[in-house]
Amino acid sequence: MANARGSIVRENAMTPQGENDQVLADYRERLFGFQLSMAMARKMLMEKLITPQEYADIDTILTKKHGVSSSSIFR
Repeated sequence: MANARGSIVRENAMTPQGENDQVLADYRERLFGFQLSMAMARKMLMEKLITPQEYADIDTILTKKHGVSSSSIFR
């Protein structure tokens, strides 16, 4: 039995590499900004400078500001 070689895919389903790299770099930058901001908010929450409700409000605002999905695993 011979091994089949080659691809059965008709066309590339992904964006061109250069374009994909830029999209990922932009997302990483937005995600880093979100995580940094939330780290500061968590510290404020732990030091009782803000309430849990204020923390939740900050989370909602920053999610929208940084364009991070509310269901992202990186939140």
